[in-house]
Amino acid sequence: MKHELKKVLKIADEVMTVCMYKYEPTKTYFTTEKCKSGYELLFRFENVDVSEQEIKELRDKLSAERNPELEDYYWQLAGEVENSNELYLVALMSDLSEVCYDEQVLSIHLSRKAD
Repeated sequence: MKHELKKVLKIADEVMTVCMYKYEPTKTYFTTEKCKSGYELLFRFENVDVSEQEIKELRDKLSAERNPELEDYYWQLAGEVENSNELYLVALMSDLSEVCYDEQVLSIHLSRKAD
């Protein structure tokens, strides 16, 4: 259980770090919910200018399928970043990802089923 929570917190840290550096929001919200099946993470970044191309790239990076066999190995390689390359690792650790952008609000929903 402790190991699972650490993975969830690493996911949250990585998404927050990338988006704070890249989009410089004026307001940021993060919620997490522990449920029977695992964890739901919701990020909201307000007052950001994101192009359609950036949204497409963000969705592409977060759309990789979860790979439990590789996530421990790859996650140990991840460090602090100032770009979105590490979001691929977030995708390897997530079962579902949704990216929405409307009226300068970027929302990211991630779901991770418990191991």
